[in-house]
Amino acid sequence: MALCGGEDYELLFTASPEKRKKIADLANSLNVLITRIGEILPSKEGIYVTKIDGENYSPSRLGFEHFR
Repeated sequence: MALCGGEDYELLFTASPEKRKKIADLANSLNVLITRIGEILPSKEGIYVTKIDGENYSPSRLGFEHFR
């Protein structure tokens, strides 16, 4: 559905920093745009979002609960 279902989708994934070059090389060879949007830090760092202006904020909601 994500590839041909008629809606607009962007797929998200995580990968270790060691895989960054391999992923970039693969994306280039397939002519697929991949944009790095963040990083996962240890939980002791807390949960925050860095806005485009560089300011950090902590979201009041931490995701969507599908079965609530």
